[in-house]
Amino acid sequence: MTRWWTQYRLRKKGLAGKPLRKKHAKGWFQTLLEGSHVVKTLIAVTGCLGTVAIMLLGQISYRDTVELYVGQPATADVFADIGFSYENREETQKLKIEASQRVPPHYSVNVDRARSCAHQISGALGIGAGEGGEAKPASPPPRGNGHARNSILMPAELDPLKKTSAPARLAQQMESFLVEVSGTGAPALLDAEQAMAKGLGGQDGERHRRALLVVLNDEIERRASAAAPRDRLLRDAVVTALLLSCERSIEYDEKLTQFVRDRAAAQVKPVITRVHPGSKIIEKGYEVTPRQVEVYSAYLARREQAEPLAARMRERWYYILGLT
Repeated sequence: MTRWWTQYRLRKKGLAGKPLRKKHAKGWFQTLLEGSHVVKTLIAVTGCLGTVAIMLLGQISYRDTVELYVGQPATADVFADIGFSYENREETQKLKIEASQRVPPHYSVNVDRARSCAHQISGALGIGAGEGGEAKPASPPPRGNGHARNSILMPAELDPLKKTSAPARLAQQMESFLVEVSGTGAPALLDAEQAMAKGLGGQDGERHRRALLVVLNDEIERRASAAAPRDRLLRDAVVTALLLSCERSIEYDEKLTQFVRDRAAAQVKPVITRVHPGSKIIEKGYEVTPRQVEVYSAYLARREQAEPLAARMRERWYYILGLT
């Protein structure tokens, strides 16, 4: 029994106590791999081609952006693979400038000139308009306003105002009206805008001034009729005095004109331009313009919206794998 066990251990584990090697015959595939240079070359070429394929897969799948600088040549052609729309700021700005230029000069009643006219009427009526009851001297009318009169009212036009029972009160009411319609915040200016839109002032550059005079004339007649419904001479004298005062006090208002022009420009709707798929938006070698940068930025934004996040991440991973 002991002898048999010893022989068994020698056959199985060898003299050093390790398992004996079992010899196997080489197969045809192993022999072909070890001995054929053609097979080794094919394996090497296949490995290289596979590596190149993975690199190309990463480069093609990941669409990198192109760096654009205004005034410098573009480094690559860019074609829109998807259709998109963008706001054409250049065309929109042109329309805003045209809308602003169509706005005529705007006028308003100067409050200092209006007060000066009111004081002149008070002085002509013999009413003290200054402090201490003394009559305040009237300022001379502005030159170059197209009026032949040196004074607002003629003597015949002053008589109905002098014969009224309360000339001082009437003069104060006339001055209050002139102050009310003066300045850029006067309600009459809004009415003049509406009247000008209806074509009451004509179509030339003075249409706002004439529309404003139409509105002021209507308001003056309405208030004069309410103040003196039965005295036609007094009513006509008040209308003449106030209307002439407004005509002499109207002047070009630069701030109001600019405000209306800015408002007209702001009301212009943006110009939307459509770019169809396959259109070339950047041409290699040509100088980059601000409009091309605008179009390309809109294209990148639209492309990012159109592609799902998973697709973009997959492309990036392909790119990283190809580089690796």
